[in-house]
Amino acid sequence: MQPPPVNLNPPYSRVFAYSTGFQLPYTLQYNFTLEQGFGSRDTLAMAYVGASGWRLGRVESLRNVNASFRRIDAVRDNASSNYNAMQVQYRHPLSRDLQVLASYTFSKSLDTVSEESQNNFQAPAARLSPNADRGPSSFDVRHGFTAAGSYSIRLRSTNTLARAFLSGYAIDGTVRAMSARPVNVVTGRDPFGLGFTTVARPDVVAGQPLYLDDANAPGGRRFNPAAFDSATPLAAGRQGTLGRNVLRGFGASQLDLSLRRQFRLSERLSLQGRVDAYNIFNHPSFDNPVAITRDANFGRAIQTLASGLGGLSALYQVGGPRSLQMALKLVF
Repeated sequence: MQPPPVNLNPPYSRVFAYSTGFQLPYTLQYNFTLEQGFGSRDTLAMAYVGASGWRLGRVESLRNVNASFRRIDAVRDNASSNYNAMQVQYRHPLSRDLQVLASYTFSKSLDTVSEESQNNFQAPAARLSPNADRGPSSFDVRHGFTAAGSYSIRLRSTNTLARAFLSGYAIDGTVRAMSARPVNVVTGRDPFGLGFTTVARPDVVAGQPLYLDDANAPGGRRFNPAAFDSATPLAAGRQGTLGRNVLRGFGASQLDLSLRRQFRLSERLSLQGRVDAYNIFNHPSFDNPVAITRDANFGRAIQTLASGLGGLSALYQVGGPRSLQMALKLVF
């Protein structure tokens, strides 16, 4: 099948290109680590990790440029980022049938745009300064904790029948917890005449709380619509007083457990049976609330975190519903 013919004559409906003089982005990385062993095997490590990104890509979209070019999406190198973190890790290697690995991160990531994507359009720098968008990165999670452990259950008994039925078991566990991700509230309008509605942020109404406790809302909390003035038109070239990614959604936590048993069939062949339980306590974790002020669901979460992340099945993502699976594995 032949591809459709390409029209090389104006007018052009859309052109995607890198701007003249575009320079490759670069990142400066720096870190410092202290590690201390204690006991016979355990290790504790603490690190400072930092990075600064410069000349990062930022897609500016220009609509109705002239009669020949109706739309130009140009990648410019005028974005920047900064990351700083304290990372702590505890390691207990396998000893007496137990092994543990736990880590905690306290971090802060700032930037003027969080992704260079053909769907993440920004206003031209000549219209709105990129520095006005400097704020928490879309992926900025201030606190993150992960721990994983494994314990082999050994039955020390002289009873042959008891050893046959009750030995060979092991338990694996993983716990994950993270603080809330940023939410960029926008009006859903186009006061700048850009041709898209993902840029204009509202003004903040003085004296109004940004959040409201609401037992009927998912997660028990929602944004306060009265705190944002999205009805008053913004003056030409002025962004709303609400900063980018100022608000936060919901944190998430989850415990996964597995029970497994090894059956030795021969010297080189064994059969492993296991039961995996994801989010065993069925703890609900919600995706970020709707961030468009003119939307009827503004300020409320309308889906779980696992569904909002996309990619894998929601059953196996962080923040999915409780799910169980059983498996048999032949090891040789």
